[in-house]
Amino acid sequence: MLNPFRQHLIDANESYFSHMRFALRQCGRLFTAACCLMLHALLPFILTHTASYLIDKINHDLEEKRSRKPQ
Repeated sequence: MLNPFRQHLIDANESYFSHMRFALRQCGRLFTAACCLMLHALLPFILTHTASYLIDKINHDLEEKRSRKPQ
């Protein structure tokens, strides 16, 4: 039996670095969305759709990745 670290990479059909790149990209988008939401909470007239756009982009990327995953 493989260790959980390797098993997840095999299940995701990714190398360590491609998995890290994807995860860090999503982390950056989530951080940016959180900052936009914080600013929007203070000043409701700015960044009215930015966080929603970023979250939709993350969802799109995850759905696309799921659809490419071998069954």
